[in-house]
Amino acid sequence: MCILVIHGALLVNGDIVCQDLVEEIICIEEKAGGNCDEYPWNAKCRKTCGRCDKCYDASNFITCEGELEKGNCGDIEVAHACSRTCATLSCTGNIHEIVHQHDQVR
Repeated sequence: MCILVIHGALLVNGDIVCQDLVEEIICIEEKAGGNCDEYPWNAKCRKTCGRCDKCYDASNFITCEGELEKGNCGDIEVAHACSRTCATLSCTGNIHEIVHQHDQVR
């Protein structure tokens, strides 16, 4: 488990894995529609859109800074939307990916 302290916020990011946060079929449809660069799909469909190895904030900087200050980076949705600010997912250098939300981590 990796624990980081950034600007006074405690982040436990060893348990956060890159995944789609909505049903896979929705992400497949959004990808087919060319929406992987658009919010919220660039946060909610990271796996299907092939973005597990990308370090970026899908949400705007002010929103992500606010989530960091509130200590919300351990929330899976915040971690996916604000991976750069929160130092989660590929921004930690320790990438985990799952095939489906119900499958085991590989």
